[in-house]
This record gives sequence, structure tokens and C-alpha cells, in this order.
Amino acid sequence: LKAMEAEASSDPNLLKGTPCCPGKVTGKVRVAKTIDETKGLDGEILVTARTDPGWVPLYPMCSGLLIERGSLLSHSAVVARELGLPTIVSISGGLMKRLKTGMTVTIDAGKGEVWLNDPEGDGAPAEEGGAKKRGESEVEQEGDDEAPAPKKKATPKKKAKK
Repeated sequence: LKAMEAEASSDPNLLKGTPCCPGKVTGKVRVAKTIDETKGLDGEILVTARTDPGWVPLYPMCSGLLIERGSLLSHSAVVARELGLPTIVSISGGLMKRLKTGMTVTIDAGKGEVWLNDPEGDGAPAEEGGAKKRGESEVEQEGDDEAPAPKKKATPKKKAKK
């Protein structure tokens, strides 16, 4: 596990952490120091210093989860994997100080990377591509581009009544 711990990045727009549940998400963040600051959570990427089991009901309302503390075996990480929620824990580089509610980030939870798309927090992306409106996130699970579309079941045709 020590080998999986992330080192601080030399890139000022990149934060690194421990990948927990893979997936790629681009969207607005909601920074919450307390659970009370999560009211109205609607598709944002939830950012917090730590969680406890009381935060679990919020997970289906967010598109990703970034936690400053924690490990692969923390309660948050285990539940996030069960739900398939892209999650990174143990993020170095000042997650709670650098991110502000409303900023746009891209997370690659398979690699443990958080890219700050608008490091000034003004909604203007640092890279090409516009910022999403609040609550609009693009979510891509690992392997989405390789998975075939599910086959539809054939439904028997009903005979017309005479």
C-alpha cells in the first residue's frame, strides 16, 4: 500500500491521491467542511477533508468524491466502490485549501488525479472545453469506450385479434 501513496505533483494544476474507484468526471465541485454544507447537492463532485458513515446517503447525489484523508480500506472508499462512484482519497497538495465550490475540475479516479480546469475559481477553464453548468457533469467509467452496448431482449410479436 505504501507504493500506492501519491506524491505531490510538480504541476500546479494537478493534485494527486490514492485511486479508490475508477472513473473520469469533469464537473463543478462542492467543497464541504461539514455535512450541513452539502444541502442541495445535485451532481457536483463532492470535496471534503474526511467523511463518516453519515455522509453515505449523499453519495448517489454526487458525480465523484474527493477526500483529503482516508485510505483504500476507509468506509468511504469501500462504499464508493460498491456504488461505482469515482473516488480519490488521501489527496496531497492542499485539496481543501485549493478547491472552492463552483470550480471546474476533471478527475481521473483510476489514476488518482485531480486536474484544476479553472484554478482561479472564476468558472473559466484553463484547458479547452467550456465549463459545465452547476450540476452538469460528464462521467465516464473506466472501460466505457471498450464495452459493447447491451443487447436488447427480443420481444415476441402479439398476434392480432380478429
